[in-house]
Amino acid sequence: MAGDLKPFLLGVGLMFVLAFVFVKNQAPPAPVQPFDEIAARDFLRESGRDTQHPTAAVKRPTKPHGNLRDVHMPRVCLHNNTSNEYYRCRREALLQGCSEICDTTIMGEPSMFFNFARKHVDCVGVWMNEEIDASATDGQWPPPEYPPEIFIDDFRQHGAVEVRKTGHYKNRYSGGDAMQSQWTKEQIDAMVAEARQGKLGGTYGTFDTNEVRKGLRQMDVRGKVVLVIGSELPWVEACALEAGASEVWTLEYGRIKSTHPQIKPVTPDVAREMYRQGTLPMFDAVLTYSSVEHSGLGRYGDALNPWGDMQAMARAWCVTKPGGDMLLGVMECGSNDAIEYNLHRCYHKNTYTHLTANWMQMYRGTPALQTTMTFKKAPAPDAPRVPLV
Repeated sequence: MAGDLKPFLLGVGLMFVLAFVFVKNQAPPAPVQPFDEIAARDFLRESGRDTQHPTAAVKRPTKPHGNLRDVHMPRVCLHNNTSNEYYRCRREALLQGCSEICDTTIMGEPSMFFNFARKHVDCVGVWMNEEIDASATDGQWPPPEYPPEIFIDDFRQHGAVEVRKTGHYKNRYSGGDAMQSQWTKEQIDAMVAEARQGKLGGTYGTFDTNEVRKGLRQMDVRGKVVLVIGSELPWVEACALEAGASEVWTLEYGRIKSTHPQIKPVTPDVAREMYRQGTLPMFDAVLTYSSVEHSGLGRYGDALNPWGDMQAMARAWCVTKPGGDMLLGVMECGSNDAIEYNLHRCYHKNTYTHLTANWMQMYRGTPALQTTMTFKKAPAPDAPRVPLV
């Protein structure tokens, strides 16, 4: 009997061995893919089931900053007027890709100077949306003397910001040449020399200029590639070069030509196309002084945008290297958050929190109308807090 079982047992054992070898050599199971909130929303829009985001779906790549040639978020509000229909269209278009950046109910946690908020950022959405930095058409210029009704609650951030009429400012650069459209090497080199002596007046005087220089020393930009957001005169660029920056890019509404080999001016449409092509660099640091507080108020020929300042800072976050630095100087008008329309925004605790989402507070200079502060780039949440419904 035992002799009869021996071949049978050998056969069973051989089968177990072969099965083990077969299983061992199979490819491991594919990992479970994380939930793709953007793809899910696109699917819902295409199928007509997303009533909160009713515009057409936008194709997005898997890499956030690479070759985006297939990504298109062109202007859709092509009205040449200031009708209610135009503003409704524009409001809806501005929110596309804005994710939590436009959510001013996220108040964050206490930090050094004001609350620090982490917000989800859709970098492709916020960079590719042409409506964000669109210029006003001839039929939309000059800007309205007070924000239109459909934007009032957005500008007020649901009651946290006072909107007060201050004047009717009309300095139309967007879509044309900058105030000073020619920057020469000789001019900038002279500014660098004056900065080194602490005598550079810049746009606002030597106090402001030297406060920026102190902030730059906190950051250390030696040998670094720097982005400057907004610049009528290249004094911030000169301060960056004096601090040792190897290359300075300037993002400005108006066109600028520079003969200085280390200064590279670009307009928003050029920067967006470079981002699309994957040729816009990742910057070591971002500098902006007396600039973003004007974004979206229409003063400089830009179309109205209640979230223009926050979207500009989110774009900067997207093209800054992990752990990179940011220097900021914006208007402060006392102990409240306000918009002095259409001159500028005035920042206090609430508006600073939203403006600097995902930027850790590091340093605050001498208190002034435009206090210089520095920040470090912090990670953003991988997905929005609001669940997909």
